[in-house]
Amino acid sequence: SRGANGVVIVTTKNAASAGKVSVNFNAYFGAKIMANKDAYTPQSPGDFVRSQYELTLLRNGRITESYNKYFGSFVDLHLYDDVKPNDYIDMIFGNTGVNYNVDLSVAGKSKAGNWTLTLARLGEEAIIQNVYAEYLKSVIL
Repeated sequence: SRGANGVVIVTTKNAASAGKVSVNFNAYFGAKIMANKDAYTPQSPGDFVRSQYELTLLRNGRITESYNKYFGSFVDLHLYDDVKPNDYIDMIFGNTGVNYNVDLSVAGKSKAGNWTLTLARLGEEAIIQNVYAEYLKSVIL
């Protein structure tokens, strides 16, 4: 039938028989990685110590005792050349993140009315190390 302002109202008939049950199952799985992770390279320890040496000279005009306390004297800077750098990009963003969603719903009719039971589970592991979330939800109508 036609309502006010051109709105069309559609009515449907109820199912003839009670007791029909429909089951619906959905699932997906995905993976994610950090884009362009290779674009970031860690600074070598030797370069870091030399840059701190230059920064100390720029800030203070001379090498201070606090610099020598942490890095040693200038003649010892070559000792840092063979030290393996820490790859913090890989340490932090090194996970292959995964996400998934699974849901199951069961619906039906009875003489008392319609009913629906839904159970859903969502999980996500991020590309950042040790970050994980999982959610479980159920609905009964």
